[in-house]
Amino acid sequence: MGKDRADNYDDIATLEKNPKMTHFLGGKIKVKPASEPSDIIWENRKLSEFSRKSRKLLTGGILVFVLTASFTCIFFASKMS
Repeated sequence: MGKDRADNYDDIATLEKNPKMTHFLGGKIKVKPASEPSDIIWENRKLSEFSRKSRKLLTGGILVFVLTASFTCIFFASKMS
């Protein structure tokens, strides 16, 4: 449905009953086809499996540390009050 509307954009935009469709935030709307997914250079493709796993482990460790520190602070604050 949305693809069909985008394909027929020129026809829709010139209709007098839809003048808002030709501009957005003060600029004229230009529609062009999206690039193929194979044309995209994916940033994480160069990372090795070891690098990905070590980053996940580091992130998990930091998360566990922050949660433990938060729990400890809240526990001791509730004991003192």
